Amino acid sequence: MSARPFTEAELPPHVAMALWRGHALGRHDAPVWSSGHADLDALLPGGGWPGQSLTEILQAPAMHAEWRLLSPALRICVAQGQVIMLINPPYEPHAVGLRQAGLAEQQWVCISPQAESDVVWSTEQVLKAGAATAVLAWLPPHVQPAALRRLQSCAARHAGPIFLFRPEATQAQPSAAPLRLTLSLDAQSQDVQVCVFKRRGPAQLGAMTLPKAWPSHVHPLVSKALQRQVSAPVPTPSTRHDHVALDRPAAIRQLARPGVVQL
Repeated sequence: MSARPFTEAELPPHVAMALWRGHALGRHDAPVWSSGHADLDALLPGGGWPGQSLTEILQAPAMHAEWRLLSPALRICVAQGQVIMLINPPYEPHAVGLRQAGLAEQQWVCISPQAESDVVWSTEQVLKAGAATAVLAWLPPHVQPAALRRLQSCAARHAGPIFLFRPEATQAQPSAAPLRLTLSLDAQSQDVQVCVFKRRGPAQLGAMTLPKAWPSHVHPLVSKALQRQVSAPVPTPSTRHDHVALDRPAAIRQLARPGVVQL
């Protein structure tokens, strides 16, 4: 006679708390921080960006929309007294743009390792320090799975949210991060699009668009630029040039200097 399986109600409390079924969204017992978008929070285990755990954000080369995605959560972090640690950012942080997003320069610290091999090491040391920080680390393209496992082990002792930025091409590579997503921009509206392809729960089908993810001081300019694009006459074949297809994203990029537009 086969033994009767335990029901969830019969399991020890600590086991029941750790149990999650593949068809349902898993729980996250550590602190979480709202993404600032209710629809996105509904896709994240625990209802927000997790603490004591890695979150991987994958983007195409030369696309940096991470500030637009994370600014609402980072404002919550700094309001709680946390410092934002920037490790190996691809560009020098734009203090004016970050200040307009509610992240004053005294609230973040930038670490720029000289060698790629030092980026993971620096991230590990920050996570081991036990300080109240939100960590944003831009990892080099070729990171070994063993290094990611070490980071996830260190993350379990770190109370703040931890975001790792990697190229979109690494999506098929193994990773110890429990939460992984891709980040992109809509070609027409430049709205942020998010696809959560790894989480404790069923896979997300398709990308979610987060409208109005521009900073409040930039959004009116973006809206006017998009309105001009819609109302502009379509060039005739005799006047159309090869660069016309690039005009729409260029109109958005011209709103601010590099480093500001990524907000």
